[in-house]
Amino acid sequence: MFGLATVAVVMIQALFLLWETLLRIRQGRIRNTLEAEILGARLAEARHRTERAATEAKPWEGKRKFRIDRKERECEGVYSFYLKPHDGMALPTFLPGQHIAIDVKGRKQTETLSRYYTLSDAPGRDYYRISVKSAGAPAGKPVPAGLVSNILHNEYDNSRLVDLEAPAGAFHLDPLSDAPIILIAGGIGITPMLSMGNFLRDVGSEREVWLFYGTQNSDQHVLRESLDSLASDGSLAQLRVFYSQPLESDFEMMSHPHYLKGRLTIDALKKELELHNKSNNFEFYLCGPGPMMESMVSGLKAWGVPADDIHLEEFGPSSGKAKEHAIESTVSFAASGTKVSWRQDAVSIWNLARESDVKINYQCRKGECGKCLVAIREGTVEYTRSPAFKAIPHNHCLTCITVPSSPNIELEA
Repeated sequence: MFGLATVAVVMIQALFLLWETLLRIRQGRIRNTLEAEILGARLAEARHRTERAATEAKPWEGKRKFRIDRKERECEGVYSFYLKPHDGMALPTFLPGQHIAIDVKGRKQTETLSRYYTLSDAPGRDYYRISVKSAGAPAGKPVPAGLVSNILHNEYDNSRLVDLEAPAGAFHLDPLSDAPIILIAGGIGITPMLSMGNFLRDVGSEREVWLFYGTQNSDQHVLRESLDSLASDGSLAQLRVFYSQPLESDFEMMSHPHYLKGRLTIDALKKELELHNKSNNFEFYLCGPGPMMESMVSGLKAWGVPADDIHLEEFGPSSGKAKEHAIESTVSFAASGTKVSWRQDAVSIWNLARESDVKINYQCRKGECGKCLVAIREGTVEYTRSPAFKAIPHNHCLTCITVPSSPNIELEA
Protein backbone atom coordinates (compact mmCIF):
# COMPACT_ATOMS: atom_id res chain seq x y z
CA MET A 1 0.00 0.00 0.00
CA PHE A 2 2.82 2.33 0.89
CA GLY A 3 4.39 1.76 -2.53
CA LEU A 4 1.14 2.52 -4.33
CA ALA A 5 0.72 5.70 -2.31
CA THR A 6 4.22 6.79 -3.21
CA VAL A 7 3.59 6.13 -6.89
CA ALA A 8 0.35 8.10 -6.68
CA VAL A 9 2.12 11.08 -5.07
CA VAL A 10 4.85 11.00 -7.72
CA MET A 11 2.24 10.88 -10.48
CA ILE A 12 0.34 13.79 -8.95
CA GLN A 13 3.54 15.81 -8.70
CA ALA A 14 4.39 14.92 -12.28
CA LEU A 15 0.94 15.96 -13.45
CA PHE A 16 1.22 19.20 -11.47
CA LEU A 17 4.61 19.94 -13.00
CA LEU A 18 3.21 19.14 -16.43
CA TRP A 19 0.25 21.45 -15.77
CA GLU A 20 2.60 24.23 -14.63
CA THR A 21 4.76 23.73 -17.72
CA LEU A 22 1.76 23.85 -20.04
CA LEU A 23 0.45 26.91 -18.20
CA ARG A 24 3.80 28.68 -18.55
CA ILE A 25 3.90 27.77 -22.24
CA ARG A 26 0.37 29.10 -22.68
CA GLN A 27 1.15 32.27 -20.75
CA GLY A 28 4.32 32.69 -22.79
CA ARG A 29 2.37 32.36 -26.01
CA ILE A 30 -0.20 34.88 -24.77
CA ARG A 31 2.57 37.25 -23.72
CA ASN A 32 4.33 36.80 -27.05
CA THR A 33 1.06 37.44 -28.86
CA LEU A 34 0.40 40.56 -26.81
CA GLU A 35 3.96 41.79 -27.32
CA ALA A 36 3.62 41.13 -31.03
CA GLU A 37 0.33 43.06 -31.10
CA ILE A 38 1.83 45.95 -29.15
CA LEU A 39 4.87 45.97 -31.42
CA GLY A 40 2.62 45.84 -34.46
CA ALA A 41 0.54 48.74 -33.13
CA ARG A 42 3.68 50.76 -32.48
CA LEU A 43 5.01 50.03 -35.93
CA ALA A 44 1.66 50.96 -37.45
CA GLU A 45 1.64 54.23 -35.49
CA ALA A 46 5.23 54.91 -36.57
CA ARG A 47 4.27 54.27 -40.20
CA HIS A 48 1.24 56.52 -39.75
CA ARG A 49 3.39 59.29 -38.29
CA THR A 50 5.90 58.89 -41.10
CA GLU A 51 3.18 58.98 -43.76
CA ARG A 52 1.51 61.94 -42.05
CA ALA A 53 4.81 63.78 -41.76
CA ALA A 54 5.45 63.19 -45.44
CA THR A 55 2.13 64.75 -46.41
CA GLU A 56 1.84 67.49 -43.78
CA ALA A 57 3.00 70.96 -44.68
CA LYS A 58 6.33 71.94 -43.15
CA PRO A 59 7.17 75.32 -41.66
CA TRP A 60 8.88 77.42 -44.31
CA GLU A 61 12.13 79.32 -44.11
CA GLY A 62 12.15 83.06 -44.56
CA LYS A 63 9.12 84.77 -46.12
CA ARG A 64 6.03 83.31 -47.79
CA LYS A 65 3.38 85.15 -49.76
CA PHE A 66 -0.13 85.21 -48.30
CA ARG A 67 -3.33 86.81 -49.52
CA ILE A 68 -5.81 88.64 -47.30
CA ASP A 69 -8.89 86.51 -47.88
CA ARG A 70 -11.14 88.43 -45.48
CA LYS A 71 -10.89 91.52 -43.32
CA GLU A 72 -13.54 91.78 -40.60
CA ARG A 73 -14.20 94.40 -37.97
CA GLU A 74 -14.40 92.77 -34.54
CA CYS A 75 -14.96 95.76 -32.26
CA GLU A 76 -13.83 99.35 -31.91
CA GLY A 77 -10.26 99.60 -33.16
CA VAL A 78 -9.83 95.88 -33.93
CA TYR A 79 -9.87 94.09 -37.30
CA SER A 80 -9.28 90.41 -38.00
CA PHE A 81 -7.35 89.42 -41.11
CA TYR A 82 -7.85 85.94 -42.57
CA LEU A 83 -4.68 85.03 -44.43
CA LYS A 84 -4.41 82.24 -47.01
CA PRO A 85 -1.28 81.04 -48.86
CA HIS A 86 -0.92 82.73 -52.22
CA ASP A 87 0.56 79.53 -53.68
CA GLY A 88 -2.56 77.55 -52.69
CA MET A 89 -0.48 74.95 -50.84
CA ALA A 90 -1.33 73.54 -47.43
CA LEU A 91 -0.59 75.37 -44.20
CA PRO A 92 1.68 73.92 -41.54
CA THR A 93 0.14 73.53 -38.12
CA PHE A 94 1.26 75.53 -35.09
CA LEU A 95 0.94 75.44 -31.33
CA PRO A 96 -2.03 77.40 -29.94
CA GLY A 97 -0.71 80.68 -28.59
CA GLN A 98 2.07 81.19 -31.12
CA HIS A 99 2.47 84.19 -33.42
CA ILE A 100 3.53 85.08 -36.95
CA ALA A 101 5.60 87.97 -38.27
CA ILE A 102 3.97 90.02 -41.02
CA ASP A 103 5.65 92.52 -43.35
CA VAL A 104 3.78 95.65 -44.40
CA LYS A 105 4.64 98.81 -46.30
CA GLY A 106 2.49 101.90 -46.21
CA ARG A 107 2.01 104.35 -49.03
CA LYS A 108 4.27 106.87 -47.25
CA GLN A 109 6.94 104.38 -46.17
CA THR A 110 10.18 103.83 -48.04
CA GLU A 111 11.02 100.64 -46.16
CA THR A 112 9.15 97.47 -45.23
CA LEU A 113 8.07 97.17 -41.60
CA SER A 114 7.67 93.88 -39.74
CA ARG A 115 5.67 93.09 -36.61
CA TYR A 116 4.57 90.05 -34.62
CA TYR A 117 0.87 89.26 -34.20
CA THR A 118 -0.59 86.32 -32.30
CA LEU A 119 -2.65 83.83 -34.27
CA SER A 120 -6.18 84.24 -32.91
CA ASP A 121 -7.75 81.00 -34.13
CA ALA A 122 -6.91 77.32 -33.65
CA PRO A 123 -4.50 75.38 -35.87
CA GLY A 124 -5.94 73.11 -38.52
CA ARG A 125 -7.85 75.74 -40.51
CA ASP A 126 -7.12 76.61 -44.14
CA TYR A 127 -6.16 80.12 -43.04
CA TYR A 128 -4.18 81.95 -40.39
CA ARG A 129 -6.08 84.63 -38.52
CA ILE A 130 -4.60 87.65 -36.78
CA SER A 131 -6.69 90.20 -34.89
CA VAL A 132 -5.02 93.60 -34.87
CA LYS A 133 -5.78 96.52 -32.59
CA SER A 134 -4.86 99.96 -33.90
CA ALA A 135 -2.41 101.35 -31.41
CA GLY A 136 -2.73 104.99 -30.43
CA ALA A 137 0.15 107.15 -29.22
CA PRO A 138 1.08 106.46 -25.57
CA ALA A 139 -0.08 109.23 -23.24
CA GLY A 140 2.67 111.57 -22.12
CA LYS A 141 5.39 110.04 -24.31
CA PRO A 142 6.93 111.39 -27.53
CA VAL A 143 6.07 108.20 -29.38
CA PRO A 144 3.81 108.09 -32.49
CA ALA A 145 0.75 105.89 -32.85
CA GLY A 146 1.32 102.28 -33.86
CA LEU A 147 2.49 102.55 -37.44
CA VAL A 148 2.02 98.96 -38.64
CA SER A 149 -1.38 98.42 -37.01
CA ASN A 150 -2.73 101.62 -38.54
CA ILE A 151 -1.33 100.77 -41.98
CA LEU A 152 -3.06 97.38 -41.79
CA HIS A 153 -6.34 98.99 -40.73
CA ASN A 154 -6.35 101.82 -43.21
CA GLU A 155 -4.48 100.54 -46.28
CA TYR A 156 -4.69 96.73 -46.37
CA ASP A 157 -7.89 95.12 -47.67
CA ASN A 158 -9.09 91.90 -49.28
CA SER A 159 -6.80 90.35 -51.91
CA ARG A 160 -3.75 92.33 -50.78
CA LEU A 161 -0.57 90.23 -50.68
CA VAL A 162 1.63 90.17 -47.61
CA ASP A 163 4.80 88.34 -46.57
CA LEU A 164 4.67 86.13 -43.47
CA GLU A 165 7.26 84.25 -41.47
CA ALA A 166 6.25 80.81 -40.18
CA PRO A 167 4.47 80.54 -36.80
CA ALA A 168 6.81 80.56 -33.83
CA GLY A 169 7.03 81.63 -30.21
CA ALA A 170 7.71 80.14 -26.80
CA PHE A 171 4.29 81.11 -25.39
CA HIS A 172 1.88 78.32 -26.23
CA LEU A 173 -0.36 75.68 -24.74
CA ASP A 174 1.10 72.24 -24.07
CA PRO A 175 -1.24 70.08 -26.19
CA LEU A 176 -0.18 66.86 -24.41
CA SER A 177 -0.87 68.03 -20.87
CA ASP A 178 -4.14 67.36 -19.08
CA ALA A 179 -3.50 69.77 -16.19
CA PRO A 180 -6.31 72.22 -15.38
CA ILE A 181 -5.59 75.72 -16.71
CA ILE A 182 -6.64 79.30 -16.14
CA LEU A 183 -6.39 81.73 -19.05
CA ILE A 184 -6.06 85.40 -18.07
CA ALA A 185 -6.27 88.14 -20.68
CA GLY A 186 -6.59 91.90 -20.93
CA GLY A 187 -7.71 93.82 -24.02
CA ILE A 188 -6.25 92.48 -27.25
CA GLY A 189 -4.40 89.89 -25.15
CA ILE A 190 -7.45 87.66 -25.58
CA THR A 191 -6.16 86.53 -29.00
CA PRO A 192 -3.87 83.66 -27.88
CA MET A 193 -6.52 82.52 -25.40
CA LEU A 194 -9.06 82.16 -28.20
CA SER A 195 -6.55 80.08 -30.15
CA MET A 196 -6.07 77.84 -27.11
CA GLY A 197 -9.80 77.59 -26.35
CA ASN A 198 -10.73 76.77 -29.94
CA PHE A 199 -7.97 74.17 -30.12
CA LEU A 200 -9.14 72.42 -26.93
CA ARG A 201 -12.69 72.36 -28.28
CA ASP A 202 -11.54 70.96 -31.63
CA VAL A 203 -9.69 68.04 -30.01
CA GLY A 204 -12.48 67.29 -27.54
CA SER A 205 -10.27 67.97 -24.53
CA GLU A 206 -11.67 67.26 -21.08
CA ARG A 207 -9.26 69.62 -19.33
CA GLU A 208 -10.76 72.02 -16.82
CA VAL A 209 -10.38 75.48 -18.35
CA TRP A 210 -11.27 78.80 -16.77
CA LEU A 211 -10.98 82.04 -18.69
CA PHE A 212 -10.78 85.52 -17.12
CA TYR A 213 -10.94 88.52 -19.43
CA GLY A 214 -10.70 92.21 -18.62
CA THR A 215 -11.66 95.05 -20.94
CA GLN A 216 -13.44 98.42 -20.74
CA ASN A 217 -16.86 97.60 -22.16
CA SER A 218 -18.70 95.90 -25.01
CA ASP A 219 -17.30 98.36 -27.56
CA GLN A 220 -13.79 97.17 -26.64
CA HIS A 221 -14.68 93.47 -26.24
CA VAL A 222 -12.62 91.56 -28.81
CA LEU A 223 -14.33 88.60 -30.55
CA ARG A 224 -17.14 88.50 -28.00
CA GLU A 225 -19.29 85.98 -29.88
CA SER A 226 -16.38 83.53 -30.15
CA LEU A 227 -15.72 83.82 -26.43
CA ASP A 228 -19.39 83.38 -25.47
CA SER A 229 -19.55 80.34 -27.77
CA LEU A 230 -16.73 78.62 -25.88
CA ALA A 231 -18.65 79.14 -22.64
CA SER A 232 -22.06 78.10 -23.96
CA ASP A 233 -20.89 74.82 -25.51
CA GLY A 234 -19.03 73.75 -22.35
CA SER A 235 -15.51 74.12 -23.72
CA LEU A 236 -14.83 76.44 -20.79
CA ALA A 237 -15.63 75.32 -17.26
CA GLN A 238 -16.11 78.97 -16.33
CA LEU A 239 -15.90 82.32 -18.12
CA ARG A 240 -15.60 85.66 -16.32
CA VAL A 241 -15.56 88.93 -18.24
CA PHE A 242 -14.79 92.13 -16.32
CA TYR A 243 -15.94 95.49 -17.71
CA SER A 244 -14.05 98.32 -16.00
CA GLN A 245 -16.08 101.09 -17.70
CA PRO A 246 -19.38 99.51 -18.79
CA LEU A 247 -21.68 101.41 -21.10
CA GLU A 248 -25.27 102.01 -20.12
CA SER A 249 -26.29 99.48 -22.77
CA ASP A 250 -24.02 96.84 -21.16
CA PHE A 251 -25.92 96.49 -17.88
CA GLU A 252 -28.64 94.21 -19.23
CA MET A 253 -25.99 91.83 -20.62
CA MET A 254 -24.10 92.05 -17.34
CA SER A 255 -26.99 90.39 -15.52
CA HIS A 256 -25.47 87.18 -16.87
CA PRO A 257 -23.11 85.57 -14.35
CA HIS A 258 -20.31 85.53 -16.94
CA TYR A 259 -20.11 89.34 -16.82
CA LEU A 260 -18.91 91.45 -13.89
CA LYS A 261 -18.36 95.15 -13.31
CA GLY A 262 -14.87 96.19 -12.24
CA ARG A 263 -11.24 95.53 -13.03
CA LEU A 264 -9.74 92.10 -13.40
CA THR A 265 -7.36 91.79 -10.46
CA ILE A 266 -5.75 88.96 -8.55
CA ASP A 267 -8.25 89.49 -5.70
CA ALA A 268 -11.19 89.29 -8.10
CA LEU A 269 -9.78 86.10 -9.63
CA LYS A 270 -9.23 84.48 -6.22
CA LYS A 271 -12.75 85.43 -5.12
CA GLU A 272 -14.32 83.73 -8.15
CA LEU A 273 -12.25 80.58 -7.62
CA GLU A 274 -13.08 80.45 -3.91
CA LEU A 275 -16.81 80.67 -4.71
CA HIS A 276 -16.35 77.32 -6.51
CA ASN A 277 -14.08 75.82 -3.83
CA LYS A 278 -11.07 76.04 -6.10
CA SER A 279 -7.51 76.72 -5.03
CA ASN A 280 -4.41 77.74 -6.98
CA ASN A 281 -3.82 74.23 -8.34
CA PHE A 282 -3.83 75.33 -11.98
CA GLU A 283 -1.43 76.25 -14.72
CA PHE A 284 -1.82 79.95 -15.54
CA TYR A 285 -1.49 81.52 -19.00
CA LEU A 286 -1.48 85.32 -19.12
CA CYS A 287 -1.48 87.87 -21.93
CA GLY A 288 -2.19 91.56 -21.56
CA PRO A 289 -0.75 95.02 -21.02
CA GLY A 290 2.39 95.33 -18.94
CA PRO A 291 0.96 96.84 -15.71
CA MET A 292 -1.80 94.23 -15.55
CA MET A 293 0.69 91.43 -16.14
CA GLU A 294 3.09 92.66 -13.49
CA SER A 295 0.32 92.98 -10.91
CA MET A 296 -1.19 89.59 -11.75
CA VAL A 297 2.13 87.71 -11.77
CA SER A 298 3.12 89.30 -8.48
CA GLY A 299 -0.23 88.31 -6.98
CA LEU A 300 -0.03 84.73 -8.24
CA LYS A 301 3.43 84.28 -6.78
CA ALA A 302 2.33 85.76 -3.45
CA TRP A 303 -0.57 83.28 -3.52
CA GLY A 304 1.95 80.44 -3.72
CA VAL A 305 1.70 79.58 -7.43
CA PRO A 306 5.03 78.08 -8.56
CA ALA A 307 6.87 80.15 -11.17
CA ASP A 308 6.92 77.14 -13.52
CA ASP A 309 3.09 77.19 -13.59
CA ILE A 310 2.93 80.81 -14.76
CA HIS A 311 3.25 81.35 -18.52
CA LEU A 312 3.02 84.86 -19.86
CA GLU A 313 3.06 86.85 -23.07
CA GLU A 314 2.99 90.62 -23.28
CA PHE A 315 1.48 92.27 -26.32
CA GLY A 316 3.46 95.14 -27.73
CA PRO A 317 6.98 95.91 -26.59
CA SER A 318 8.37 94.42 -23.42
CA SER A 319 7.32 96.18 -20.24
CA GLY A 320 10.31 94.76 -18.44
CA LYS A 321 11.65 97.43 -16.12
CA ALA A 322 15.23 98.47 -15.82
CA LYS A 323 16.70 97.46 -12.50
CA GLU A 324 17.61 100.34 -10.26
CA HIS A 325 21.34 100.94 -10.09
CA ALA A 326 23.48 103.90 -9.08
CA ILE A 327 25.68 103.91 -12.18
CA GLU A 328 25.44 106.98 -14.38
CA SER A 329 26.11 105.51 -17.80
CA THR A 330 27.11 107.10 -21.07
CA VAL A 331 25.95 105.16 -24.13
CA SER A 332 27.90 105.62 -27.36
CA PHE A 333 26.58 104.46 -30.72
CA ALA A 334 29.77 104.08 -32.74
CA ALA A 335 28.42 103.78 -36.29
CA SER A 336 26.27 106.91 -35.99
CA GLY A 337 28.71 108.87 -33.84
CA THR A 338 26.04 109.56 -31.22
CA LYS A 339 26.75 109.73 -27.50
CA VAL A 340 23.97 110.12 -24.92
CA SER A 341 23.48 109.77 -21.18
CA TRP A 342 21.43 106.83 -20.00
CA ARG A 343 18.03 107.64 -18.52
CA GLN A 344 16.18 105.21 -16.30
CA ASP A 345 12.84 106.05 -17.93
CA ALA A 346 14.16 104.96 -21.35
CA VAL A 347 13.57 101.36 -20.12
CA SER A 348 15.85 99.83 -22.77
CA ILE A 349 18.90 100.69 -24.87
CA TRP A 350 16.77 100.28 -28.00
CA ASN A 351 14.34 102.94 -26.76
CA LEU A 352 17.25 105.26 -25.98
CA ALA A 353 18.62 104.71 -29.50
CA ARG A 354 15.26 105.46 -31.11
CA GLU A 355 14.83 108.64 -29.08
CA SER A 356 18.35 109.67 -30.18
CA ASP A 357 17.61 109.05 -33.89
CA VAL A 358 19.92 106.02 -33.96
CA LYS A 359 18.50 103.26 -36.13
CA ILE A 360 18.61 99.70 -34.78
CA ASN A 361 16.61 96.96 -36.47
CA TYR A 362 13.69 95.56 -34.53
CA GLN A 363 10.59 93.43 -34.77
CA CYS A 364 9.24 91.97 -31.52
CA ARG A 365 10.80 94.36 -28.97
CA LYS A 366 10.65 91.68 -26.28
CA GLY A 367 13.73 89.54 -26.79
CA GLU A 368 12.32 86.85 -29.07
CA CYS A 369 13.29 87.59 -32.66
CA GLY A 370 16.95 88.67 -32.40
CA LYS A 371 16.49 91.52 -34.90
CA CYS A 372 17.87 94.14 -32.48
CA LEU A 373 21.11 92.26 -31.79
CA VAL A 374 24.18 94.53 -31.81
CA ALA A 375 27.84 94.11 -30.91
CA ILE A 376 29.20 95.55 -27.69
CA ARG A 377 32.53 97.31 -28.25
CA GLU A 378 33.02 98.37 -24.65
CA GLY A 379 31.21 98.01 -21.34
CA THR A 380 28.54 95.65 -20.03
CA VAL A 381 24.76 95.37 -20.01
CA GLU A 382 22.11 93.55 -18.02
CA TYR A 383 18.82 92.05 -19.21
CA THR A 384 15.47 93.23 -17.88
CA ARG A 385 14.00 89.83 -18.69
CA SER A 386 15.34 86.47 -19.78
CA PRO A 387 15.65 86.48 -23.61
CA ALA A 388 13.68 83.83 -25.51
CA PHE A 389 16.15 84.29 -28.39
CA LYS A 390 19.15 82.21 -27.32
CA ALA A 391 21.63 82.52 -30.20
CA ILE A 392 23.38 85.58 -28.74
CA PRO A 393 27.12 85.65 -29.57
CA HIS A 394 29.69 86.72 -27.02
CA ASN A 395 29.96 90.51 -26.63
CA HIS A 396 26.56 91.09 -28.25
CA CYS A 397 23.20 92.04 -26.75
CA LEU A 398 19.52 92.34 -27.56
CA THR A 399 19.04 96.06 -27.18
CA CYS A 400 15.26 95.86 -26.72
CA ILE A 401 15.57 94.21 -23.29
CA THR A 402 18.94 95.44 -22.01
CA VAL A 403 20.13 98.39 -19.92
CA PRO A 404 23.67 99.59 -19.17
CA SER A 405 25.49 98.09 -16.18
CA SER A 406 28.81 99.93 -16.50
CA PRO A 407 29.72 103.65 -16.60
CA ASN A 408 30.49 103.59 -20.32
CA ILE A 409 28.86 101.53 -23.09
CA GLU A 410 29.89 101.59 -26.73
CA LEU A 411 27.73 99.75 -29.25
CA GLU A 412 28.16 99.01 -32.96
CA ALA A 413 25.08 100.96 -34.02
